[in-house]
Amino acid sequence: LTASDGTLLWETTLDPFGDNDYGSAVAFSGTDILVGGATFNPTQQAYDMVVARYDVDGNLLWDETIDGISSLNDAVTALAVSDIGNVFITGGSETTGSLYDYRTIKLSPNGAEVWNSTYDYESLYDVPAAIEVDANENVVVTGGSSATFDNWDFATVKYDAQGNQIAEHRL
Repeated sequence: LTASDGTLLWETTLDPFGDNDYGSAVAFSGTDILVGGATFNPTQQAYDMVVARYDVDGNLLWDETIDGISSLNDAVTALAVSDIGNVFITGGSETTGSLYDYRTIKLSPNGAEVWNSTYDYESLYDVPAAIEVDANENVVVTGGSSATFDNWDFATVKYDAQGNQIAEHRL
C-alpha cells in the first residue's frame, strides 16, 4: 500500500501452498483491504481461488482458499463488499464436462462461506469479469460466455441475497 505521495506504507505476501500465486482483484471495506486471486495447489496440480482481508496496517485478518467443484483450476476475477461487510467473489471455475463456469461466492465479514452459485451456459466457456452488490445484497455478475466454440456473448447474471439466480441476460 502506498501513500498519496507514492511512499510505500506496507507490503505483504500471501502464499498458502508455497508455490505460484497471483492477485487479480482488490476492494476496500472501511479501512480494510481485500484481495483475491489464485494459488497453485501442488497436491491437485491446479489453481484454487484465494481471498484475503488485511487491516489498514497490512496485518492479515483472514484468508480463505476455495477449491472448485471438480478440483481443477479456479481463480478470482473480481470481488465486492456489501454495506454490512459481506464479501462477494466471482471467478472462473474449471469443471469436468463443462469447461469453465462463473462461480460466485458470498463470504461473511469473517471469511466464512455463506453461499456458492455456479452459472454454466451450453457447457462451454463462461468467464466472469465484474461483480457488483446492491444495498439488499443482490449480486450482479457479468462477463463473457461462449454460445459456440467461436461465438462469445456478454452474459449478465443476477442473484438474490440467498444466492439464487433470479435473472440472466445475454447479448
